[in-house]
Amino acid sequence: RADNVKSFLGITDTSMDVIIAAAVASAEAEIAEALDLDSLSVTEYTEIYDVEDTLQDALRLRRWISSITSVTDEGTLIDADKYYTKAERWLCLKNRNAYFTRGSQTVTVVYDAGFASVPGDIEQAVVLLAVDIMQKSDDKQSETIGAYSYKKFERGDQGEFGGWPPLVYRIVSRYMSVIPGRNY
Repeated sequence: RADNVKSFLGITDTSMDVIIAAAVASAEAEIAEALDLDSLSVTEYTEIYDVEDTLQDALRLRRWISSITSVTDEGTLIDADKYYTKAERWLCLKNRNAYFTRGSQTVTVVYDAGFASVPGDIEQAVVLLAVDIMQKSDDKQSETIGAYSYKKFERGDQGEFGGWPPLVYRIVSRYMSVIPGRNY
């Protein structure tokens, strides 16, 4: 990723390598946080879910599923052949007449989320965000050269996701989960 940032910025020497590495790490962390991941790499998560409907046979997990380690309903382990995943986030029971136990915090799911191999569009988003971080790290707030002028758009200014470039937001938003209480 750092080489792609260097190439994008036209940097051919190693004088900025430490700063570029920090920008890439920052971009990766911001994107992982937006995806509610600890990192972009595969990580194990344990989540407990409320089941509000007596006829509920599916749960939407908070993150894109890499694999499921275990599912328990009211403390009883559900065999892996009794459920399947659908559309990257859904855990569904296979049996037509099988439902999760209704109640508060009745289902526990242990699963891996993140990317064994980071998708190309997320890689591109990391590079674009790192370039954006690098370009916004100078001290200039605005500049005028002849008829051309610009005002630096600060991270955190109004805009999509705290000042991210729109393309980065569009790429990452495909992978985002809607989490109550978070304003994406």
